[in-house]
Amino acid sequence: MHVFSDEFAKKISSSNNINFCYKITLSTGEKLYLTSSHTSILLDNNLYLPNSGLIINSISINDSGEAIAEIEGIFDDYGIKYDQILHDLKIEIFVTIDQDTYSDFFTFYCTEINHNKVKFYLYLSSISFKLYQTILKTYSKSCRANLGDKYCKVKIDQ
Repeated sequence: MHVFSDEFAKKISSSNNINFCYKITLSTGEKLYLTSSHTSILLDNNLYLPNSGLIINSISINDSGEAIAEIEGIFDDYGIKYDQILHDLKIEIFVTIDQDTYSDFFTFYCTEINHNKVKFYLYLSSISFKLYQTILKTYSKSCRANLGDKYCKVKIDQ
């Protein structure tokens, strides 16, 4: 997550043209550049296309700084296709003002997908959630040692 500068926050307050751009990296490495705008947006030499109708339904952050989000969209031959593997995708979200000024907003990873033949819902989590899940899979659920103490088998000095 990025904290907006005061100048950018003022621009957001006074603009009627705020959109989101989504840089999506699929697990295959393929990149998609999509936007919530009705027209294409050029950012950093990447053309963000108005395909798949992406909408952010919710974003929430807990006290630990973990962020979760839900984004919905429609399958589109020129955007997100029905046959693409969406699980484990990475999505970087940018906020644009008047299609030229922008700031990074969040980076999420897909943890769950619900869809039918037309519409999909992506359930996303921040990197902290992804790392936490990796740590849980690595260590025994029955271990009662504290990380790094004399009973712990993990060598934190390595």
